[in-house]
Amino acid sequence: MQLRITEIFHSLQGEARSVGLPTVFVRLTGCPLRCTYCDTAYAFYGGEWSDIEDIVAKVAAFGVPNVCVTGGEPLVRRDIIDLFSALGRRLGHGLEELTLTTNGTQLATHAEALARAGVRRVYRFYRREGYHPFVCRRLAYAEAAWSSYLLSHPAQYPNPFQEGNDQ
Repeated sequence: MQLRITEIFHSLQGEARSVGLPTVFVRLTGCPLRCTYCDTAYAFYGGEWSDIEDIVAKVAAFGVPNVCVTGGEPLVRRDIIDLFSALGRRLGHGLEELTLTTNGTQLATHAEALARAGVRRVYRFYRREGYHPFVCRRLAYAEAAWSSYLLSHPAQYPNPFQEGNDQ
């Protein structure tokens, strides 16, 4: 299985409670939205196809315990759960935290599978005032699905929520 990758790089996390932590970012290519505030429009197009095993190997080579899958929008990729599952198998074996940055539009569809794969923190980035009402309803549904699943398993998923730029 392959995914189109814009870049894989090491930097410091700049979001929420993880701010300042060394993190490997896996930036996938493509996003169906064109938010005016997006700071990664360069990830809308291009990128290179990579096997999931190669992506995991590149992430592991950095030797950093935190990974954030970002985009574009990762959750619109067909095989994205396979990537999260492969990375999740490294939890406790050099990887301590697996996170996701998303606009949230596909979160309801993938919430349970993401949690099973080991994602415990999701950074949501969207501004309600810039969306059509349909998208706002879909985002609310996605948040409810993610919250419902994680909150129904409190021993497994303590405090998984991080706020992004959701004015």
